[in-house]
Amino acid sequence: DTHAWPEEGRPGWLETVGVRACTRGSVAPGLFACGDVLERGHRTLLAAVSSGLIAGASAARSVQPGVG
Repeated sequence: DTHAWPEEGRPGWLETVGVRACTRGSVAPGLFACGDVLERGHRTLLAAVSSGLIAGASAARSVQPGVG
């Protein structure tokens, strides 16, 4: 449990774990990820909103080409 939380100069495991997705948020065909679940991302509101918009547009295009 002590490794899960950040210490001075070291991020905690909870902050470094994440899902690997392409730049459009695709994880697998028909599966998209965004926000705090992404690996190597900044855990900020702006980053979460931005990645959510990108993943949402990608998901819409995967269902109906030409959308987003």
